[in-house]
Amino acid sequence: MSQTDQKPSWKDLNVPSNIIQLLQSNKYTVPTEIQFKLLKKIQQSTSFICEAPDGAGKAFSSVLASILRIDPTLSQVQAVIIISNANYAQQILVHVQKLFPALNLKSQLCSDLKSGYTMKLDSHLIIGTSEAVLQNFVAQNANGTVRAVPNSLLNVKLVSVHDSDLIFGQAIQKENIVQLFQALKPGTQKIMYCYQLEDEVKTRMKDKWFAGKEVGIVHQDLSLKNTAHFHFDAKGKDASKLTMAEQICKRFYFTPNFKAGIFCRTQQAVNLVHKKLAEMNYEISKIDLETDQFNARKQLQDFIDGKTKICITNVPNQKITVQLTHVIVYDVPQQSSPVNYIQRCSHAGRYGQTCVVISFTNNDAEKKYLYSITQYCQQNLKLQRIFTEVTMANAAEEISKKLK
Repeated sequence: MSQTDQKPSWKDLNVPSNIIQLLQSNKYTVPTEIQFKLLKKIQQSTSFICEAPDGAGKAFSSVLASILRIDPTLSQVQAVIIISNANYAQQILVHVQKLFPALNLKSQLCSDLKSGYTMKLDSHLIIGTSEAVLQNFVAQNANGTVRAVPNSLLNVKLVSVHDSDLIFGQAIQKENIVQLFQALKPGTQKIMYCYQLEDEVKTRMKDKWFAGKEVGIVHQDLSLKNTAHFHFDAKGKDASKLTMAEQICKRFYFTPNFKAGIFCRTQQAVNLVHKKLAEMNYEISKIDLETDQFNARKQLQDFIDGKTKICITNVPNQKITVQLTHVIVYDVPQQSSPVNYIQRCSHAGRYGQTCVVISFTNNDAEKKYLYSITQYCQQNLKLQRIFTEVTMANAAEEISKKLK
């Protein structure tokens, strides 16, 4: 293998050997593209904006970056991760719960508003919304300036802000970040995570949050790396779609690390697929538009924790931020951007593992959408062929070849 063909490794980033062993034991075999770029930048202790599509590995990047900046011998808050809403905290906690206990590190969730600064100050990492972190850790002086609550944020080395583009677009949250940054020691490293910012927004963000100082940029384009794509034409027969979904799950359910996401468009489809797979005694999470927020969180957490192996959803843009082995696009969108498809797939193939994505079509409008994806990838990703056509007879065999 030539040098250019070799995948980057954790060792290339000077990650300590004990942490590498822990990462690999938790299936984080190699860094993603954005993680490699970001961790190299973090070692320079500079502040920067990290632009990458959903599923690129930003959530895990912020956790690992925090670990590398924390001194475990000091029982003090040394890293803060700001989230746009409480739901996003669950994605961060997935990685924290896997890594922190083994390293004797403590973390604390700060997503609720609590007065009186009731948070414990011996946690190494704080994860919370801007409002909650401000109320718990930042006090306001009589003249309107702010200061950190005594012994709270004075030892913070790194602050990560997720969905910074969304936060910057909301007046109150944007000002919260200003106040938080004012309470930190000069020189504290700050990372703004987002999808992609227009140049004009970047300029305004630098002026507002960094007092006009120059900050670095880490960028990753959309990608279909580590994913293999298939197309099954059901020829207008809904029963064929259900049979194909059943066949794929039956063939791969008991293979190592099986983790499947099934994306539907309608409530009827969700119920139909769930009923069929439940009859086979498969462990399933179901997140639909009729599921209340509490149960939706529980269903997603069960899937993340491995209590279930299949997640069925019809919630638009539902994020499933775990490594998937199979994605079934049960209902192909008739009107959607090709970028949405690529973003959804980018959640799947990560950490050097291959994920297969199979899309079911039932009519010409859905086939047209797949064709638009092929055109987009040819023009923007320099990929000539995207979808491999499969039938009921050869689908399992063709998918198995890609997974080897």
